[in-house]
Amino acid sequence: MELKLLIFYAAIGLTFALIHPIASFAGEQEQWALLQVPGCGNRYYFFPMLAFFASLIWMLMDSASKSKVPRYAAVAVLLFLPVGICRD
Repeated sequence: MELKLLIFYAAIGLTFALIHPIASFAGEQEQWALLQVPGCGNRYYFFPMLAFFASLIWMLMDSASKSKVPRYAAVAVLLFLPVGICRD
């Protein structure tokens, strides 16, 4: 239940943040153009990333699952995570 609430909170927060983004208060460019700049507006993606990683860890630790495919998929994503971090 807690994981579902975290995912719901992250989705609602991201939805409302992208409906009316505030990437900068300077007003020199439009907000959507500023969100295309890497590193600008990272605060909007913090809770969705947290919910994604919590879901991966839950899939990895879930022993009640009959299928092992979600567990293997979570392991694969978590193993490729350092590669993505280094490339970023």
